Parts: sequence; C-alpha cells; structure tokens
Amino acid sequence: MEGQSNDDLHLGEMLDVYRPVLVDSVIATELLPSLTDVVSGSDAEKVRNVTRQNSNRAGTEYLLEVLVERKEVPGRWRMLVNALKKHGYESLSMILEGEMEMEDRDRNKRIINIFMVELRQGINPLEILPSLIQKGVLGQEDKENITAENRNNGALAASAVLLDRIQRKKSDWYSLFLQTLAENRFGHLAEKIDPDFMKKWKIRNEEEERRERLELHTMENYDSDFGEALSDIKQMNRTPNVHQDFNTEVKTTEKLVENLKLEKTGDSNDEETVTEVKQTQTASRQPTEHDELSEPLPPSSPSLSPTPVTIHSHQSASVTSTPSETTLVYQRVERGGPDLSLFRYQEELAQPGIDGHNSIVVAPTNSGKTHVAIKIMQHHLRKCHSKMIFLVPTSALATQQRDRCYELLKCQAKVMTGESQARDKYVDMSIHLKNHDIIVATPQILVNCLLSEDVSMSDFSLIVFDECHRTYEDTPYNNVMRLYLDLKLTEENASLPQILGMTASLGSGNAKCQSGADDWVKHLMNNMDTQKLVTVKENIEELQAKINNTDTGELRRPPAVRDGERYTEWCSTLKKQITSTPDNDLHRSLKIYTDYLEVYHRALIIYRDARSSDALQYLKEEMDEMFFEETAVETDHKMHKLFEDNQPLMESENSQDNPKLHQVQVRLSAVFRNEPDSRAIIYVKTIDLARFLEVWMNECPELQPLNAVRFVGAHARVGIGGITKVVQDTILKAFRDGTHKVVIGTSVLEEGLDIPRCNLVILYDHVTNEIQRVQTRGRIRRDNSHFVLIASETGQAAKKEQVNEIREEMGSAAIERVQNEIDRDPRGFLQRQQAEQLKEKQKRDAAEKIEREMLLNSPVYQVKCNHCRSLLCLSSDLRKIKVHHTIVAGGMKDTLMSGPRGKPSYQDKDMEHGVAELYCKDCKTHIGSINKSMSLYFPMPRIDQIVFSRENNIKACKKWKNVQSLFGIKQFCPIEDMRLIMSLPTEDKDFYTK
Repeated sequence: MEGQSNDDLHLGEMLDVYRPVLVDSVIATELLPSLTDVVSGSDAEKVRNVTRQNSNRAGTEYLLEVLVERKEVPGRWRMLVNALKKHGYESLSMILEGEMEMEDRDRNKRIINIFMVELRQGINPLEILPSLIQKGVLGQEDKENITAENRNNGALAASAVLLDRIQRKKSDWYSLFLQTLAENRFGHLAEKIDPDFMKKWKIRNEEEERRERLELHTMENYDSDFGEALSDIKQMNRTPNVHQDFNTEVKTTEKLVENLKLEKTGDSNDEETVTEVKQTQTASRQPTEHDELSEPLPPSSPSLSPTPVTIHSHQSASVTSTPSETTLVYQRVERGGPDLSLFRYQEELAQPGIDGHNSIVVAPTNSGKTHVAIKIMQHHLRKCHSKMIFLVPTSALATQQRDRCYELLKCQAKVMTGESQARDKYVDMSIHLKNHDIIVATPQILVNCLLSEDVSMSDFSLIVFDECHRTYEDTPYNNVMRLYLDLKLTEENASLPQILGMTASLGSGNAKCQSGADDWVKHLMNNMDTQKLVTVKENIEELQAKINNTDTGELRRPPAVRDGERYTEWCSTLKKQITSTPDNDLHRSLKIYTDYLEVYHRALIIYRDARSSDALQYLKEEMDEMFFEETAVETDHKMHKLFEDNQPLMESENSQDNPKLHQVQVRLSAVFRNEPDSRAIIYVKTIDLARFLEVWMNECPELQPLNAVRFVGAHARVGIGGITKVVQDTILKAFRDGTHKVVIGTSVLEEGLDIPRCNLVILYDHVTNEIQRVQTRGRIRRDNSHFVLIASETGQAAKKEQVNEIREEMGSAAIERVQNEIDRDPRGFLQRQQAEQLKEKQKRDAAEKIEREMLLNSPVYQVKCNHCRSLLCLSSDLRKIKVHHTIVAGGMKDTLMSGPRGKPSYQDKDMEHGVAELYCKDCKTHIGSINKSMSLYFPMPRIDQIVFSRENNIKACKKWKNVQSLFGIKQFCPIEDMRLIMSLPTEDKDFYTK
C-alpha cells in the first residue's frame, strides 16, 4: 500500500491479530495526548464520550476504527505503538514489536485471576495504591478511578478495578505487584500466589524482617494479660446456673481464650508459645427426618464434657486448672462437625472406605448411602485436612448433597454445575478449592477442569461418585476415571485420590446369562479401579428393618389401546436411512415426511396415554411450529393441507375417557382417602405427556386438591415443556411441605432425590431397565407404600417389567459371586483388574494415534445442512476450541445466518455460550448457536443438524466424536486462525467480529 513503510505494514498486521487484546486492555483516553497528529479534535472528543457513556472497551474500539480510516496518515500504527510505550503499556508494545510472547503476559495474568477472589477480599486498595503509582504500575488516572470506586462502591469494588488495571501497562507489573504486597503487610497473599518469588524477596529483606518480628513479639503487659484472663475464667466457673446461661457464657469464654496470647521472650530460636484449650463434645449426630432413613433414631440430649485448660509458656511451665474450675470450657466443634452417628449396617458399609480402600457401596435406596459417604468424608477432613469432590449426575442432586454436607459436616460446600455456570459468573474450580473443602459437581465440570489443567487429581484426597453405575463407555463419570487410570498407568508415583462409588444397583449390563452379569460387575469395578465391593452382610436384619416394606402391587391392565413401541423404533430407523439419500430434493421431501410422521406418532402416543383433546392440542402447536410460509416447499404445503383438511374430523372425536387415566384416578383417590398427607410420584416417558397429565389432574374435580405439578429436566427448553432449575427447586420444596402432593416426572426424578414422605410410585406405561426399576422404587420413603405399573394389555411395558425383575435378581447374584471371587483370591483379582485396565488404556492410545494420523491425511468432505442439503463449509474449515466445534472460513455470511445477539445462556472461563442462534441461510432452519470467545463470535453447528458429503456419499454422525471415523479436525490456533479471520474481507470478517 502506497505511503506505508514496511515497519508500519507489519505493525498494522500485528494490530489486526491482537486487536481483541488491545480492546480488553487499553484505556483509549490515556493515549489521546500522544495521537494528536492522527486523531482530530472532534474524533478525540468522540472517543472520550464513547468511553464515558459506554465503556473503556467501546472507546478503544472507536479509536482503532478512527486509525483504520486514517490511511492518508503515514506511520499511524507506529504512532500508536509509541503512544502505548509512553503511557505505560510496555507489555503490549513489546508483543506488537515481537519482543515478547503473548503466552508470557497471559501466564502472569492467569495466575492473578486464579487468586482474584482472595486478593479482592484480602487487600486494602488505598493502602497499596501509592506504592504501585511510585513503581509506575499505575498512573494518576488509575488513582482517580480507584479512589472514586472505593468512595462510591466500597473496597471490594475498588480492589477489582485495581487488579484489572495493574496488568495493562508495565511488562514487569507482576513482580512489582508482588513486591508491593510484601512491603504492605500482605506478604501472606504474595506467598500463596508465588512462593519462589517470596523466597527470593525474603532473602533480600532478611535483616529488616527479623527486626520487625522482634518488634511484634514484645512482652508488654504479659503478666497483666495472663493473670487477668485466668482470673476471668475462674470467676466465670463460680457462676451458678451454668446451663441456664450456657450460650452467653461459652461465647464469653471463647472470646477470653482467643484473646489470651503469651508472647515469646528470650532467644528467637525458642519454641513458639502455644495456647491450648481442649474440650470434649460427646454428642453424636442422629439421623433427621430429611435423611434417607425411614425411621430416625430417637433424639438424645448432647452431653458436653469439661476438660482442664492447660497453658504452656515457652519455658514449658504450665498452669493447669482443676476440674471444678473448668466446668464452662467446652470443646469447639472439631473440623468436619461432630461425630456422625451411623446405624450398625451403615458402619459396616463405611469401614472399607475409612480404611482407605477404593470401594463401591451397593445398598438399597433409602438405606442412607449418603450418610456412609459423608462419614468417610469426615474421616478425610479430620485426618489430612484434605479437599474432596462429590460427583452427582444431575444439578438437582447437587443442591441436595451440598445441603446435606453442610448439615452433617458443618462446612460449606460449593456447587459447580452447568446450571450454576449459567446463573453465576464462571470461577475456576481451583479458586473454589481455596475457600471450600468440598466441591459438589456434575462430572463433566470436573472433566473440563482436569483437561484445562485448572485442577489435577492430586488436588483431591477423595472422589465420591453418586449413582456410580453410570461409569461405563463414554459417560462423563467414565471420562473422569479414564483420566485417573491414565495417570495411574503412566506415572509410577502418581498422587491419586481415593475412589468411593455409591449405587442401589450395578445392574447386569443387559446380560442374558449369569456369567454375563458377573462380567458386567467386574467391568464396572475395573472402570472405577475398586477392589472392594461392599454390601451389608453382618447387619442384614437391621438393614431390612430400616428399609420400607413396599407393596409392588398387581399389574393394572386396562382395555386395549394402540401400542406404538415398535412403530417408534421404525420411525427412528427411517430417519437414519433417509440421511444417506444422495438426491437433495428427494432428501428434503423425505425429511419433511418423516418430521410430520414423527409428530403424528407422538400425538398418537398422547392419544393413547392421555385424552383426545390433548393429542389435538399437541398437533396444532407442532404444526404451527413446523410450517413457515416463506421457506415452505411443495411437500410442506402438501402435509400442512393434509392436516387442515382432517382437523374437523379429529375435532369431532370428543372422547375424554382413557382407561389408564381412570386407573390413576382410582389409585390416587384410594391412597389419599386413607392417608390425606400422602405423597405420590407418577413416572412418564415424555415431557409432552407430563404436561398433559398435569393439565388433566388439575381439571379433574376429584384430583384438583392434590395440586399436581410436572417435574422435568432443566436442560429441556421451556418452549417445549421444560422447566428451569429455579422452578425445579421450588417444586421439590413445595412437594416436601405438601403444597404439591403429586409430582409427574420424567427420568430426571429417578435417581437420588430425597423426598421423605413419598408413599406411592406409579409407572405410567413406562419401564426402562433393571437399574431404573430399583431407583424408581427407591423414591418411596414410607412403610406400607405402593409401587404400581399401569400398562396397556397390548403394550410391551408389562413384559419389560418381568424381564427387569429377572435381571435385577441376576445383578444381585453377580455382586455376591464377585465378592466371593475377591475373598478367595484378592491378589489374583487385582492382577486381572490391572491387566484389563492396561488393555483398555492401550485401546484408547491406539484410537488417539489413529486420530492423529487421520489429521495428517484427512480427506475433505462437504459439510451440508441436514434439512436442505445446501453447502455450509468444508471439513477442513472445522476447528475445535477445547471440546467445542466451530467453523473458520470466509464466506460464512453467504451460508449461515445469525439471530439477534443477546445475553449468553451461560459462561465459563473460555467462552460465552449461546449469545445468538445459528441458522442455515437457505432454509432458515435452526442448526446451532453463536458462542463468543477471544472477543470473536464463532458459529457452533449442532452435529445432528449437519451431514458430511463426499463423492455422492452422505454420512451423518450422532456425536462429534464419531466424526473422527471420517476425517480429523484441527485445534483452533490463536495466532494462525485469528490472523486468517482478521485478513478476511470486511463483510466476511464482520461475521466473526460484530
């Protein structure tokens, strides 16, 4: 380009690449005094106004746009870099000139971000501000902003501004900031952040620190403080009616003891003064009405035992009070709360875990497995002050188990789930571990944090897997254990956590014989690296007495109605088959037919299980959703007209009777007539059916007082009948207190949720497998309860239930057989298990090798819309950003269309998810979402909305991991791919930047 030197051209290219970094880091108004030759007065004023009215980011964006337009000004990019240098942005100027790597700057920034919460709470921003200004880390404008923030919003807000601004300017800001902390009584924070830096700093300042320590340990008022404190304690112990004013006196005693400090005298090498206040609390925790136990133990009064107070000085002299003088000195709660009292059968289940063995606890639902796990966690807390993670399969369970940990261990646990990330700003797990001993998380969260190296296995002493029967194939539970086993098998002295699994049933793996069930149990033990399979043996009578006596009832078989099980399978197979149709027009027509066929089939299921009016309402809603006049083709018009022509006939079918609904009404009426305070759960197959059963029950006069409500997954969209996590929690609370006495739920209710008063479970023509059979029956929390299957005579549900009963027996027998095998030859079992684990790792390594080779010699496929078959991009344009898949290429504006930008559905440290919806531009079908990362907007197509075409062969994949059988996908490169995006023509670049 004419008028530009090579230097300026190079700087312009670098600024394009690192523009998002500049926008995030630079305050444009600070640079204006040095850019008068390129930024006019009116433009400078506009920069100031945009910054003031919107944000620093917006102001910097506007400044860069002004510079882009000033093509006639030679050397404008060099002027900008010089301005960055002059105004303290040394690290940015060095990156742009190639003198510093981006990784160096980001490393230090990431370290500070890890400790962000602790720093914000621990520093006094106004106290360290002068030192940072003197060192050149902050400037006068920074001072004004931080001081104003402190005045208007307090110290926490001011600390956040300070921590944001220290990273913007000097290249050595990191070491200067740590030095400032150390010089201003915040050395403990610097020590946590960077122990090596502090070690060097302490050596340089050894003499000064020694003098300061001596000053801190002066013996002023030693005798008077010591004597007065003991006198106060003795006086308190003479007070009558000690138990009447127990709380007040204990608080006073604790305050006195905390204020009792014996300062060290003499040589600095003497042992530190120690003040010990010992006490005993023998009160044991008894199960409560909210526990998974059907009959809580009778409450007992806690007993508090007095213990003498011993005070040691540095001279080893001691003063010990008599028992009569120490009546009021009581023990504070030990770490991990008071001793957790268990039933004998629970102690039997907990013992292998307390002994440190990796183990799987198999016990019936409602037997108190959570108490067993928390007892083992309490042992870890007291033994090694360790960190633990409690993994649960659902977000609803996470909140419940967090509350249980707090109730029993008296320590805060942090919940980390996909829903909590959507609600709250993302914070690294490593930061939460600094403030919490226990993390309660869904397993994918832990997988993500391990892969990103935010945490490591060695950070935990114990991992608890709730509902551990899920640890197989590519489930998140099994992915956690694969990372564990990879570490175990590759590092000789790897520091690994203890593993504890809990489940009501391990299942049989759909085995057809007993040996197959045995192999399935051993397979799960291999996956979880466990050598102990723990069941109740010695205290089996106590266990059986505590578990509810549940009547499994007779199978209710109403008159025959239409059965759709096999038809459902046929519809699913048909949809897969038409994917490979090479002719695009034919494919689109067939796909429209199958979409309508699927809707009609679902309507028939609703007709079979609910009322005809419900089925018709569902059809109307779906037809309105499917038909778009502006994009409709001939087949769309044909199918929509077919519905309109037959709608009057369907409306004439006015029958509201359904024999299965009648059986539900009869069963509920009988139970609630005998026990008005009963609770019932009805399990159904689909969200749609849950919605219509809720409507029917609340319209039925006899059932209206029960105030039935549906409970479905939080991941389902609200528009298709889903509910939010907040609503889930509200429903469960209302169910417990009796506001709702009946809950209609899908499979999300099957596992783990603690509903103590439930005494009726109905399977509404809904049977899954033997594990879910145990889980659904386990929702019952009362004696003499009922577990009923209501099924049609012509359906498969009754037959499935009989098969599940057989498989449940096989699974129970398999557990006993594997236990006997371990008892006979524990060493041989361990050797066979390790051999299987090694074999599985070799398979995974081989698969990874194949994936790398495919990436080098990868064929190129066309990526097409699964609806209209229009070309979206090439397979070589696909990129992986961590576990997410995007497209990096020109011409995206011609094939893809973004919906309006809005707030993200949730956010983690790498990405803002769902800031907009993604559509195929040709057929306007919703095919994915737009996610924001690195200040760019990336298209994220859904795997089920695209197909891959090569040489007239069409391939569809159910999951992204299956794509590796076709071709390899590169990881996104922040330099090369960012440079590619920024070098695109303006209209193409805008797709990613605006």
